[in-house]
Amino acid sequence: MTSRQAACEVCRKAKLACDHKRPACTRCLNTDKGDRCSYRESPFKRKQPRVSPTSRVETRRTRSSRPELAAFPSVPCGKPTRQPYPNPGFMGYSSHTTIFNHISTNEDAAESAGSPIQIPEGSDSEEDDLIPRGGLLVSKILAKCDIEAMRDLIQFWLARDVNLALAGPFVHRCAESAVHFAKHAKTMSRESEQDALARVLFHNSAQPLDPSRGFHVDNYIDQFAEDNTRWETLGLFFIAVARATFDIPFFPSLYRDTRQQLRVRKLVSSLSDSCVDCCLSLSRLNDIQLVLQYENFIMHSYVDGLHCYEYWKRLGDVISCLYALGYDQRIVSSPDTPEFVAELRRTAFARIYSADKNVALFLGRPPRISKRFCHFQFPMNPKQTESRMLNKTSPCCEWDQGTRISYRAETRWSALCAFQKEELIELLFDKQVVDSDTRLSKIKEREAAHWGALPVSFRYEGSLKDYPYSPFERDFVASIRLNHLHVLFLVRLLHLDRLAEPDEPIVEIAKEMTNLIVEVILFREQLANSGTSLIWKITCYGLPAIGILLMSLIRQHRTGTNSWASQTHTLRNLSAFVAEIELGTIIRPGDPNYKLLIKATRIIRGFLDSPHSGDDQLFDKSGLSSFVLDSAEFDPHIGIDTLDFELGFWQDIADLTSFRDIVP
Repeated sequence: MTSRQAACEVCRKAKLACDHKRPACTRCLNTDKGDRCSYRESPFKRKQPRVSPTSRVETRRTRSSRPELAAFPSVPCGKPTRQPYPNPGFMGYSSHTTIFNHISTNEDAAESAGSPIQIPEGSDSEEDDLIPRGGLLVSKILAKCDIEAMRDLIQFWLARDVNLALAGPFVHRCAESAVHFAKHAKTMSRESEQDALARVLFHNSAQPLDPSRGFHVDNYIDQFAEDNTRWETLGLFFIAVARATFDIPFFPSLYRDTRQQLRVRKLVSSLSDSCVDCCLSLSRLNDIQLVLQYENFIMHSYVDGLHCYEYWKRLGDVISCLYALGYDQRIVSSPDTPEFVAELRRTAFARIYSADKNVALFLGRPPRISKRFCHFQFPMNPKQTESRMLNKTSPCCEWDQGTRISYRAETRWSALCAFQKEELIELLFDKQVVDSDTRLSKIKEREAAHWGALPVSFRYEGSLKDYPYSPFERDFVASIRLNHLHVLFLVRLLHLDRLAEPDEPIVEIAKEMTNLIVEVILFREQLANSGTSLIWKITCYGLPAIGILLMSLIRQHRTGTNSWASQTHTLRNLSAFVAEIELGTIIRPGDPNYKLLIKATRIIRGFLDSPHSGDDQLFDKSGLSSFVLDSAEFDPHIGIDTLDFELGFWQDIADLTSFRDIVP
């Protein structure tokens, strides 16, 4: 006689037929309720007095020694506790804690001897909520993810010499650990067993990382890989999958078309966010959590777009974690902090510092990290000679001329450029600086020194089509040059009295930036992300440069000094830029950053399509006869808001004219 099988809770409550499949039935999977599909342990027995989940797990472990659970280290059966209050992290010089640390008492001696202070922890209801949420996340991962296929996608992606810029050393082991975890998890079907797996992940995530194990990289990674897999491990795995979907357009075992590709990307992005939330719920701070939060922030620039509030908010979260860990202070290697760990922390600081400055410039908002209140630092060169700051305005820019092209080298250069940009942002905010010209001259001299100190192999100034090396190296030299030109561009921008009147030096820099951006677009299939995406290059560097070129062409037409023959190369670059955007080869409707580019593209197209109807007017037949650049509606002066070269800036240009009377 066939034994009765109970319906899952979702089907039972809805009074629908259930096929009893595990870990989720077909009906729940088809209705996207797989994460809610669960089965009662004793569906045909009368309810017994409630027993806590902890007791059930203890009883099950006593009665059974399942091999799949034995594959992971034994975990205390108690609740996964959040860090008891307070968890202040790094406490600076002005903190009362620093003052009281200088006062020795007998109580301090007793505490140091091993008598912990009893601090109330969170409520039982708060702690009880962690495991069920983690169990649902484990169920969702098992029901919706082909972990082995995702691992294969990451390996294929890594074979192209690309990686996550900060988490790169960990990606391969995280992928293998995710497969290791999934193999054992799939043998478990009951909700309580998946809760037990979540308990393992919470337990591992709550363990501090021992930096002294960083003398050997593999030993350091062992702390969060394989049997020690934690939420951070899975989070980095899903981020790597998401990033790979942007570079690999077709991977049959996961997706065969754009719709399936977007579905996978959305799924793993959501899972990575959930893993971050699980880590943060424990209120623990460590290096791998900082790495996870940074890479999650970068992922959101791809998934949500550069203007999304979530992107801006997550940058703030990363900066908060950096401060709480104290990595804004000087980081040095020691017997307890091997060079690999110190270098990881310096790299994290440099990348977060650079992101803060670039996002501030792009959005026209204040930065959130200041070199006045932190120790500016970046990865060291291969000789391992420490990079020191000579003073607050002159960072060391020496390079080993044998330095290899790498993510770490790109990080160092980006941080040096960001150091310059911070001072430029200060000048943009404070319009009353009396020594502005002097400071700008010093910035320009320092930038020239930084550029001259670069290894010769980094300073490639020819055409990308003639560059003979790998796609990663080709993208690297383009990024290095664009970042350098961006600093010079900002210096010249601050020299202008009126944005409506760009001078020859800034126009020449804008032409060079535009030419390089167009080359990057045309040769994108021969490039591999070396630290910044194609969309970031276009929006952060390309749009400001093109905007200045349009301003210049409009002004030349107004004054009657334009010679279209002399602008042939510029107009050809603008045409190529517009054509690539409009064809949808770079970005398509519905993509996160589509609106960010399409408005500027339409305005450039209007400029290029304008017919010749005389030199006496630049407007449509609306009767407007004065040049709008001189009107009160358009603020031509320079300020921090000037640097948001997206909607507001392009709207100002669109308001200037219909371009019907410009001859391209």
